[in-house]
Amino acid sequence: MAEYSETDLNRFARNDELLPLVLDAARRGDEAEEDRLMRQMIYPAESLLWLKDFLGADQVRAMGLRTDEADRQFGKGWLDRHVDA
Repeated sequence: MAEYSETDLNRFARNDELLPLVLDAARRGDEAEEDRLMRQMIYPAESLLWLKDFLGADQVRAMGLRTDEADRQFGKGWLDRHVDA
């Protein structure tokens, strides 16, 4: 499990604004808006790795989620190789 510094956690601060909007779009059934907002969120590297293991690399790519944190932690190309977290 990654340990995040205060600086690291500040990168996730935008999610605090986006999450209520995602939930509201989901409640309204507005899938396009929900997807658009989810693609703006920053996800912890471990969450993205779990998604890769559960859904596969191609599905993670198709979802268009930001992979900044996983790229930072696991290195570029992590979707195409085995990664131990």
